[in-house]
Amino acid sequence: MSERKRVFLIGIPHFDWKLIEIARKEGYMKSFLDFLEKGSFGEIVPQEDVCSSPIEFTTIATGVRKEKHGIGFGEYTDREYMNGGRMYTRLDIKVKPIWDILQEYGKKIGIYHWLLTWPAKKVNGFMVTGRDSQDDENKTYPKELRRILWIEYPPEPDFFDPRAALMLIKKYDVDFFMGMEERIHGPIHTYWKYIVSENKKFRNLRENFFKLFDYVDSFLDAIEKEFPEAFTLIVSDSGNRVRESPIYTLGNETIELTKKLGIDLQFYAVDVYPPNLPKANPVFYLPRRNEKEKDRITKILNQIKLKNGKNFIENIKWDGDHLSFKFNFHPSLVNYKSGWLEITLPNKEKFMIWVTKQTGAPTPKDGVFVIKGNGIKKNFNVGKVKVEDITPTILALFSIPIPKWMDGKPLTSVKE
Repeated sequence: MSERKRVFLIGIPHFDWKLIEIARKEGYMKSFLDFLEKGSFGEIVPQEDVCSSPIEFTTIATGVRKEKHGIGFGEYTDREYMNGGRMYTRLDIKVKPIWDILQEYGKKIGIYHWLLTWPAKKVNGFMVTGRDSQDDENKTYPKELRRILWIEYPPEPDFFDPRAALMLIKKYDVDFFMGMEERIHGPIHTYWKYIVSENKKFRNLRENFFKLFDYVDSFLDAIEKEFPEAFTLIVSDSGNRVRESPIYTLGNETIELTKKLGIDLQFYAVDVYPPNLPKANPVFYLPRRNEKEKDRITKILNQIKLKNGKNFIENIKWDGDHLSFKFNFHPSLVNYKSGWLEITLPNKEKFMIWVTKQTGAPTPKDGVFVIKGNGIKKNFNVGKVKVEDITPTILALFSIPIPKWMDGKPLTSVKE
């Protein structure tokens, strides 16, 4: 009888080899560095120069490029999270993701906080959807997981929790687990300029930043102990570079804001400063809106006020089915740092949106790929690894045929 195979896939947005160099030098990420020595590694090659996490991680989960999976590709997309005036969801993925393929071969599946998995679907295992989830009702499968995770695993169930992840893996006895650790996603964007700086005055900031990797280290320790023969992959979507000047981006509170405004229009992860940015001047394709509905949307957007009494949104224009406007935001509203922006809704309700100051930008260089497991070469540099190669590699580890429609190829050179 052949030994049962398990595969664990951990996604970390914008995890960069520069971070690993700093960790070695300053003594951070000890479990990860030990993990790295036991496996093969390489440099992730995303499909875009200006990388988008939903696009790249959907390619990682499907084995095809954006032209086939459809996320961030099309006439009305913002090339990232939005299509027209609506956020992408799992239902917009046009090909079979890896969890569907593996289920067809009888594998038990565990999905934990991966992007574009909302709404959760019935799987042979469990699914906990990612930060772009649009409600609580459809955030978990089975439904009762919502109560278990949000009550029994405080204080941050919306982030990757190694205790909760291990509990779910064992409870549902999964063959394949894929989880995304986004705890560092915002801080990487915000503090990249200071993290990679050699200036000693930023050492405390770097130390606090690298403490966020303790969650990854804890998970690696746990699965090494519980499943020593398993295959484990750590994959980023891109590396990073220092921006020439910072930009400011709205947080995911805009999902709730859309509901409160009662308009069929979403704006998620939108850049609001500087004003010349394309996303600070969004154009939404909203077909089949009559003049009465257009006037209603315009009126609501015009009534959103900043704390200083000025309009949050201005220059609202309709051109046929296209709605455009600009954000009236300046960094002084959050004291030139990341911070909470207070707005007043048309019903006079106060609403807070987190605004992230970004000093780092995704770049197609220096993204991290690592794989470890029984029969995987140790301390072997596989070179450049395309994001579309991840799913075919996982299928090959399970000895499952790779569909002809996939763009990627299995990384056979990592095998002993």
